Amino acid sequence: MKPTALGKKFYVVVNIAPHNAKLKTFIRDLKPVVEMGPDALIMSDPGLIMLVREHFPEMPIHLSVQANAVNWATVKFWQQMGLTRVILSRELSLEEIEEIRNQVPDMEIEIFVHGALCMAYSGRCLLSGYINKRDPNQGTCTNACRWEYNVQEGERR
Repeated sequence: MKPTALGKKFYVVVNIAPHNAKLKTFIRDLKPVVEMGPDALIMSDPGLIMLVREHFPEMPIHLSVQANAVNWATVKFWQQMGLTRVILSRELSLEEIEEIRNQVPDMEIEIFVHGALCMAYSGRCLLSGYINKRDPNQGTCTNACRWEYNVQEGERR
């Protein structure tokens, strides 16, 4: 039974930033997910959004927090591309959120109000990939930014 048949919302998050090799199977892999009838896909990569628009034009798309929307012009751009909701970047102030709302009043906006705040801008972290060879932009973040580190002084030159 589909979640929507139970009166529940069902969203699928597609937050990867794929290299060319992953593009080859993306639509094929996504097709059974779309057939499940989610209320929307939550996406961050412009190229993948374009592919979904081409292959599944009726599928609603929400812009992920990982896309790092930090200004009203970006929100307006995505609205013009047919997205129905934008999840704003966690790094915004209340004043910035208010300005976005005032400039783009007819776009649905979602905001995180609790949770971890990455040391990098949302969706732009490279630390996990550097330390552990696990790319956070491929869905394999190890949260290396939250580990406890010791500072050791090196040899002075």
